[in-house]
Amino acid sequence: EAEEEEAEAEEEPMAPDELMNYCFYAALKTTCTDAELPLSADKFYSHHMQPARPAKQPPLDAKKSSFKQIGKFIKAMHKAKAIAVREVKNVITILSVDRAAKDYLAFELRGSSRAVRASNTPADGGGRDEEVVALRTKPPVVTEVWQPNSYTKPLFVEMGHDKADYFTTQEAHAVLDRYVSERLAGAAAAPSRSAAAAAPPAAAAPPAAPRSRPPRPCVLAPRRARRTATAWP
Repeated sequence: EAEEEEAEAEEEPMAPDELMNYCFYAALKTTCTDAELPLSADKFYSHHMQPARPAKQPPLDAKKSSFKQIGKFIKAMHKAKAIAVREVKNVITILSVDRAAKDYLAFELRGSSRAVRASNTPADGGGRDEEVVALRTKPPVVTEVWQPNSYTKPLFVEMGHDKADYFTTQEAHAVLDRYVSERLAGAAAAPSRSAAAAAPPAAAAPPAAPRSRPPRPCVLAPRRARRTATAWP
């Protein structure tokens, strides 16, 4: 055990590409079982590859490798026939793992002081050693949360929440639904009742003026020309 700890202390850091390859197969052999699939490339990287990094190795960072992106690395593993993937709208999903592939079978986990060796003796009398390396940490649990923006913060504050709080999608919807039912619905009903009560009574219509006959049209008859007799001398 002392020799094993000394070897671990003297372990040389892996190159970025080598570390990516190691964590990929270590994740497939430890935490990423077939029951986890299908699985997006991003979740595979954060939930399985990151925790599979050996304790004495530098942080796993796809940007420092020659692939620059986890998506390109996963595509390279697909091209090497280690896994089968599907890409839809730039989202890469791991569909299956070829656990009979040569590289998968040849991969061995690095020994450490935390390694546990178990010997299984089959019925034919043969024996084999299996090495299981405990993960440094449990895979992180990622929960999507939301924070009110400058437009919606007053709504959350009015409902008794701190403006810096974070909410899940269901919690945010619940707060907004309560605001609509308690504030907007009540405010819309109150003015209509108060306006009806405060409205002045309608003024009485003025009495109708007595109807009068329209003036009869005046027709002027042309005057006849007067006939006069003129006496001539």
